[in-house]
Amino acid sequence: MRGVQQPAPERGENRTKTALELWPEAQARADEIVAVWDKYLADTRAAREQSGFEEADEAAREAVADLHELEGRIVRMRAKTPKGMLVKARMAALDPTTVSTVDDLEHALEERFETGHIIGLSLILDVLDLHGGDA
Repeated sequence: MRGVQQPAPERGENRTKTALELWPEAQARADEIVAVWDKYLADTRAAREQSGFEEADEAAREAVADLHELEGRIVRMRAKTPKGMLVKARMAALDPTTVSTVDDLEHALEERFETGHIIGLSLILDVLDLHGGDA
């Protein structure tokens, strides 16, 4: 469709209105573009399935969901002993979602102990809980 200016005397002297009319050339080009896009999406989908990417991606999503469920359980569980706190500290330090070149526990913890890190925050709450919430 394209807009075509037409006289509109009902609107006043020297006024026009835009009327829509079919524009076959533009529609043909739009249909061509949509067909190419649909073919691209179908080819991409087929390549992902043939390569095994879809299965690997699904397995990765499941592993991440399992990891989040486990992290949630660890976060909700209060560590009562130094050994339990060390486990949480190691999890915070070895968090694969953060990229770091730090290879020792102390420096990794310095880098990652912030209130935005859920396991780090849980460990901080554990320490506070040892002292009855008094810091």
